[in-house]
Amino acid sequence: GREAYVADKLSCDIREIETATFRVVATVGWPPSHGCPYGLASGADESTVYTVTGSDQTFKQTDAGHAFGSVDFATAQAHVSGDLRGDPVTLALSPDGTTGYIVDADRPVIDLVDPRDGSIKRTFTLPH
Repeated sequence: GREAYVADKLSCDIREIETATFRVVATVGWPPSHGCPYGLASGADESTVYTVTGSDQTFKQTDAGHAFGSVDFATAQAHVSGDLRGDPVTLALSPDGTTGYIVDADRPVIDLVDPRDGSIKRTFTLPH
């Protein structure tokens, strides 16, 4: 694609990068009271990025979170949709954009989330 997105846990924002020039073209702040962005997945509309805010064990994170939300780069707005359990760190979206798959670092589960409101639709427990 023409854009790539990067989560910055130190500054608590998400940056849009133009892949042709590797230049940051937009930055949208995330509310640090909900933790800082960790896992990202691009939405189908190409201006929305979904994020989860998990803990990071590699450095001290004062506001470790467990939220699900989105950033709309067209309006430069961040929106926290819902609270998740545990330590969500990885996020992927289904090809049609109707389901988010969230891997938890602390529990052997995958939560299926509705990207529209951040609600957990189903949880799969992984074998040990």
